[in-house]
Amino acid sequence: MTSPSSSIARASIARPAARTPRSGFSLVEMMIAVTLMLFIFAMVVPFMRNQTRQVGRNAGNMDALQNARYSQNAIDRELRVAGAGVVPQQMFIVQADPMAVTFNADLATRDSSDPNGVYYDPNADTATTHALPAALAITLPRSTQTYPGQDYVSAPGVLGSAATISYWLTRDSTAPTPNIYTLWRRVNATTPTVVSTGIYVPAGTAFFQYYKVNQATGALDSIPTASLPLLHVAVQHSSPADTGQSAQTDSIRAVSMTVTGMFDDPSKGPVYRTVSTMSKLLNAGLLDASACGQPPIAVSPAPVATFYGGASTDSIVLTRNASIDQDAGEKDVNYYIVYRRPVGSVDWGNPATTFAAGTASYHWSDPQAPTLPGATSYEYNVIAQDCTPANSGDAISNSVALP
Repeated sequence: MTSPSSSIARASIARPAARTPRSGFSLVEMMIAVTLMLFIFAMVVPFMRNQTRQVGRNAGNMDALQNARYSQNAIDRELRVAGAGVVPQQMFIVQADPMAVTFNADLATRDSSDPNGVYYDPNADTATTHALPAALAITLPRSTQTYPGQDYVSAPGVLGSAATISYWLTRDSTAPTPNIYTLWRRVNATTPTVVSTGIYVPAGTAFFQYYKVNQATGALDSIPTASLPLLHVAVQHSSPADTGQSAQTDSIRAVSMTVTGMFDDPSKGPVYRTVSTMSKLLNAGLLDASACGQPPIAVSPAPVATFYGGASTDSIVLTRNASIDQDAGEKDVNYYIVYRRPVGSVDWGNPATTFAAGTASYHWSDPQAPTLPGATSYEYNVIAQDCTPANSGDAISNSVALP
């Protein structure tokens, strides 16, 4: 017989213990949690937005700077070799404009043996590896001037290797900001290509600035923008017609550029990044600091020698003009050297005299005339000399006979 106490014990073992009921979030707790989440988002979202804007702003600033640097490097790399491989009649600088520059250089060649080619590219466009023929003459950017007026040849029927390269800017009418330009490049008569966009040029300023050598100090002086543009309209370089503004392009020794890239910051508006540099034209004499550029143009017309006779007072008076490069052109003539020789002699010998440059015409009485051997004809040669020193070609007078 089971006792009542054991029955109670078994009953208590068989019955599971009652669980404590679990309660959910109260309305107050939910409101606190939502409030905290909103507070966190209120702090994080503006921070993330500012960070995103800052990253975009930094990227835009970098793009503007890189755009300016790329534009400057593209021009500088090629402008520095202006004049490489030109033939004697071909000029270095064709056009010097505040917003455009045109020059000649043997920049790219398909001929691995070309001694003047700056870059060898067997796949280069054949239309860009030789001088621009007159049959394909172009209109220079931002002008009405056509170029070239003749074929520049290295041998009869063979075009020279220096092509014509132009860089210029045109206003971008689609840009939301005024004074935004596109930079273009063209080689010979090929289709122009875009170098870069988003170039900012303030109104009334020049993208290109040009420099020539100050003959008194040897330093580089800027050519006033008011004197631009300069166009080499003379067909042949260093010819008697190569004077005035045409010849002033021959005096250019360096070109500076102020390139400004623009980034349109949505919150702050336009942001500008500027790169300034100067490109020296190494082939125009700046490899040698003592060079004054191209040799002077010869005296023209030829000097005139006149004999004046008299007892023991025979004299020869030489009348000559100045070289074009004395007061125009490169303006770098320092001296004139005068030689004398008997007609038929092949040797000019030592100079008879020298003159400092200065006046437009000269009259010189040969002090040796009374003592020169008689019954002989003489001729004179006048050479212009610059500060290199480099000499012009000969300017030979008529012959005069001594009795």
